[in-house]
Amino acid sequence: MPPKIVKAWRAVFPPAIKLMPVGGVSTENVPDYIAAGASGFGIGSSLYAPGRKASDVKARADALVAACRT
Repeated sequence: MPPKIVKAWRAVFPPAIKLMPVGGVSTENVPDYIAAGASGFGIGSSLYAPGRKASDVKARADALVAACRT
């Protein structure tokens, strides 16, 4: 769900409805989703992949949290 769809849905759904995009969310586009009105995210392959070291997953998680806070 691209940020433009979140923005369009936010315009018609009541404010109490939580919109949580899943798929394609990464550190690069988290700010766009937040600006569009996303309430949260479903994070998958941008965080974890089979064989990825725990230290890499932690680094990716830290980067995603930092992107959410900016």
